[in-house]
Amino acid sequence: MSGLVSDLRRDSTCRRNLLWRCDLRYPVAIEALESAMAKQQYHPVKSPSVLVQWRHQTDDHVVLYVPATGRVQLRLGGFTPHEVRVAAATEVFEVFSAAVVAARSQKETI
Repeated sequence: MSGLVSDLRRDSTCRRNLLWRCDLRYPVAIEALESAMAKQQYHPVKSPSVLVQWRHQTDDHVVLYVPATGRVQLRLGGFTPHEVRVAAATEVFEVFSAAVVAARSQKETI
């Protein structure tokens, strides 16, 4: 999608196509990323200080971001039908990638 985020791939601990990952290639301002994710119905979840986490308000998908390493994990909601999990992971990935682009753009305009 953009040079800011690596390709989507199944996480090494993935079972039943519920865990996916990608990596941010460049740092992103957390506040700007939170704002961009909120516009896509992903709301912050309180988590340990090393993680930033968002949960989709209806689909229960979770996006976890580790700013120190750039690692991003996408966790699909447990009730996502098996036959649509790859498509759902791709959709979450595209939403997150677009949020990263929006966050980086917001930083550059400030």
